[in-house]
Amino acid sequence: MPAPVPPAGPAQGGGQRGGQGTPPNGGFAAGDDFKESVRVATDLVGLVGEKVRLQSRNGGRDYVGLCPFHDDTKPSFHVYPERGTYRCWACQEGGDCFSWVMQVERMDFREALELLARRAGLEIPRRGG
Repeated sequence: MPAPVPPAGPAQGGGQRGGQGTPPNGGFAAGDDFKESVRVATDLVGLVGEKVRLQSRNGGRDYVGLCPFHDDTKPSFHVYPERGTYRCWACQEGGDCFSWVMQVERMDFREALELLARRAGLEIPRRGG
């Protein structure tokens, strides 16, 4: 079992209330493992498909549609489910499930993580609980 990772924050001895209080990430212990669990549990085609009409190509290895980020007339927006990424080859917008939610829903990372974790039925770990 890996050793626990100490919370990120100011150097020891400094910080709010002598190092006590809410961590900078809002009290979440959502480390890289949890973020990856959320990413893996998220159906990117389904998520993007709520906003963009997608058509399967190459046996489901690639989905295409009109880009929601610019005035698109030819399908230049691609979702790659095996990689868990999307990209518009016209305007160069791209990313993963977190960047999609952040951009489309105008949320910060923490809010996007919470939303996607709820959608996936994953409980968000809390720090010091």
